[in-house]
Amino acid sequence: MSKKVKISTPRPYIKPNFKLDLHANDNRGKLEVLNLLGGFLIESGFRRKICKKNNKDGVKKDVKEDEDMPSSSVQKDTSNIKLGFRSVLRSLKSSQLAVILFDEALIKPSAVTNIMALFALSSPIKMYAVPEMGKLLGLRLNMPIVSALGLSQECRAIVEKINEAFTPIGLSAKKRLSESSSVFSPPTLVTPVGKSGKKRKKNKKNRDSGLLLS
Repeated sequence: MSKKVKISTPRPYIKPNFKLDLHANDNRGKLEVLNLLGGFLIESGFRRKICKKNNKDGVKKDVKEDEDMPSSSVQKDTSNIKLGFRSVLRSLKSSQLAVILFDEALIKPSAVTNIMALFALSSPIKMYAVPEMGKLLGLRLNMPIVSALGLSQECRAIVEKINEAFTPIGLSAKKRLSESSSVFSPPTLVTPVGKSGKKRKKNKKNRDSGLLLS
């Protein structure tokens, strides 16, 4: 029984020809701005309400209500503030956002990093990768985590604070693309050349002499 030979299909390896920089380390430890941002979101009605509910044993337990329920009579400003990754992605088409903040852990996978960074380089929206943002804002808003946040230009005061404090996603200063390197140049094709006529005659002569000697 012949052994089956496993044929592996070649997979294309695509890597961008530039070095991206999330500037996450530059944005680390900006607690004052994150606290201001948390207070702004609470004032805008995004804090979840915690209510007491009885469990099966009759013991009262703190339960966080759905995020669509405001914590007070304040109406949530969902037109100018987008909370959560899906809400932010839906708003990218309309280009109504001025800044977008991502929790660093959300865009750590290389594929997600490249996609979001490429969009950041070609979009007028400023995008930031902020370490620990998800946990800190989640604690303020009684949510597990805030993975992404988008703000329109109507939130001018807090947007200016964010632009002053954080460094946006961009190209690495060490490896910036020049104009010449950004232009695609087709590869040089080399046509294989066979043996020359003289070489073929010489090889034939050697074969004939070999036959005579044998």
